[in-house]
Amino acid sequence: LTTIKQNAFNYCTSLQSVEIPASVTSIEGSAFMSCRAMTALTFAKDAQLITIGSSAFKYCSALTTIELPAGVTTIGGSAFSDCNSVTSIKLPASVTSIGGFAFDCDQLANLYILSTTMPTFETNALYGVPNTCNIYVPAELVDSYKQKWSSRANYIKAIDGTSGSGSNDGQ
Repeated sequence: LTTIKQNAFNYCTSLQSVEIPASVTSIEGSAFMSCRAMTALTFAKDAQLITIGSSAFKYCSALTTIELPAGVTTIGGSAFSDCNSVTSIKLPASVTSIGGFAFDCDQLANLYILSTTMPTFETNALYGVPNTCNIYVPAELVDSYKQKWSSRANYIKAIDGTSGSGSNDGQ
């Protein structure tokens, strides 16, 4: 299995957990859309995932955290839109492109962007993300992110390089 096709599990309203196998490189658009009971989304330790399509996990309203595996480069538009229980999202260093409305999650409190090169963000990539959401980025990119998202400057902080978690140094 290398691809989870478009609409494969769309509206599987009783689906509670999913583990994406290591062999999957692509999750196409709307693959898990409206799986409202899904509380756990995990990826095999040696995941090969590269692409998450548009609306792939849209309306998965029971998810609380999302940690994408290393290797993911592209997150499509609205990929995690309306996942309104999500409070934390961690993007790997490999991410290069983030679609519009990708994280329209109104309870998101912490967004970790581990890439040492600023990804390309489509217009409205952070639409629906609370203005008070902490955005953790590599220390060398803090100023660049503050320039890009000046209205969120007070919430853009350096990642603690040892753990990948947010720094508590007041930045």
